[in-house]
Amino acid sequence: MKKFFSLAAIVISAASFAQKTNTTNAAMAYKAYESAKYTDAEQAAKDLKEAKQYIDLSAEHVDTKMILKH
Repeated sequence: MKKFFSLAAIVISAASFAQKTNTTNAAMAYKAYESAKYTDAEQAAKDLKEAKQYIDLSAEHVDTKMILKH
């Protein structure tokens, strides 16, 4: 029983860490887009698509869904 609870705690902490990582990566990709939008349009488009992908991953997370509903 101890092993089950330990495993559950690890899974929950890993899931919340993944959510934070997706949010951080989205912010970093958007910042890269902001830097490149006037100098390199092709790179800016790639950065913006990458940011969108991370935002979508974050929006699918249970904790974020609860925030968005309020």
